[in-house]
Amino acid sequence: MYRYSTIEGFSVNGGHVDAAFLFCNLCELDVYGCIFNLCVFVDCTFENCTFRGTAFPGCKFVDCTFTGCQFIQDNLGGECSFDDTRWYGCTQSACEGLDGHVPRAV
Repeated sequence: MYRYSTIEGFSVNGGHVDAAFLFCNLCELDVYGCIFNLCVFVDCTFENCTFRGTAFPGCKFVDCTFTGCQFIQDNLGGECSFDDTRWYGCTQSACEGLDGHVPRAV
């Protein structure tokens, strides 16, 4: 579990994440082909992160903010996936790939 943490400038290729993130700031992450399995994100801020072909199965996002993030294809054309992911009170601004999942901030 991560609480009140700032995770910044981190790059990862592949792997599996199984954790809770509470009140965290995630900035300038570069994630390729990772699986965030059943993760819980509460009141987290995502800023200028890039997720390529990343999967978020069964994740819960509560009161999270996404700014300048990209959820794009990996090098083989694999999309980011959000199977059984739930969004509660989240907003996005200047993001790519979250339309239809997270409303844009007004």
